[in-house]
Order: sequence, then C-alpha cells, then structure tokens
Amino acid sequence: MRLNLRHFTIIGFAFFSALCFLGASPAKAVENAQEKRIIMDYEQLKIKSYKHWDLYLHENQCYLGRTFVQLKDEDGVDDFLAIDGDVREEFFLIGQEVKESLKILFHPDKMNYAALSNTSPVIHMHIVPRYKEPREFAGFLFKDTRWGQNYAPYDKSFVTDQNVLFQIRDALKKQL
Repeated sequence: MRLNLRHFTIIGFAFFSALCFLGASPAKAVENAQEKRIIMDYEQLKIKSYKHWDLYLHENQCYLGRTFVQLKDEDGVDDFLAIDGDVREEFFLIGQEVKESLKILFHPDKMNYAALSNTSPVIHMHIVPRYKEPREFAGFLFKDTRWGQNYAPYDKSFVTDQNVLFQIRDALKKQL
C-alpha cells in the first residue's frame, strides 16, 4: 500500500504521545518519531488548492516559509518533466505566486527548488527560501544554518510549535 501525504497519520500522533507519556522527552520523542518516518497530517498544513495542484507548508520550517506544491491527479505521471499543458502552466503560475508571497512576508535572500521524489512517488516540488541572516516570525527565531550550501540535508531535529506552523500557513494563505 502506497502512503499518500494527504492521508491522516493518527498513529504517528499516538506514537509521539505514548513516548512522551512513557517518559521520553519531547525532543527524544521527535527523534524517535523521525526514525520511524512518521508523517504529519498535511491537510492541516494545506495553504491553497488549485485545479491541478495543492500547496502545502512543509512541517519542518528550519527554512522559514518552506513549502511544496503537489500534483493532485498523479495517474500516468511518474516524472516531473512529464507534466505538460495546463498542468505545467498552472505549476509555474503557482511557483511565481509563492515566490512573490515569500519575498513579501519573509524577505529571503535566495530561493531553492527541489523535485527529487526519492521518498514520495507523488509528483511534487519543494520551494525552499534561503536566508543569510536569521529571521524572526511569531516570536520564533529561524536561522538558515546551511546558507551557502545545499539546503539538504536539512535539520530534521528542528521543531516549531504547531501554533507557529499554523501562523506561517495562515500568513501565506492571506498573502496569496
């Protein structure tokens, strides 16, 4: 059975809660959850739905404003370069909208884009804002510790409060 990012992962939250209940620190619970490849319910992080694509906030915000655009109907498309016509046109329009919104909200110094599909077969593109200097949002400090390098491997231990995630999501929703 293929896991789709759009599905709920109640087991993940239960696993995390159980680890905390059993005495694991939240940081250790996150580390254990990441080792088990638990996926967050991305429907909560959806920013906007388009005709062919959905835009989501990535749950790891070590790069403030990191998002990804995911193809809705993946039937017959198994390679990013296989998208064409209206689907491709819409993708580039979304990319421009997101880029402009991120510039207005967070003032990134550079943008990175990645379409790897190594861990998820669903066609998607990561939009990763990069920052020379730290940025503050919602009382939380975001520091791009890999500035001047490839964005990956990114800091998988970086955790933001769910409230902050929703504030970033909502700021992008409003800006789009």
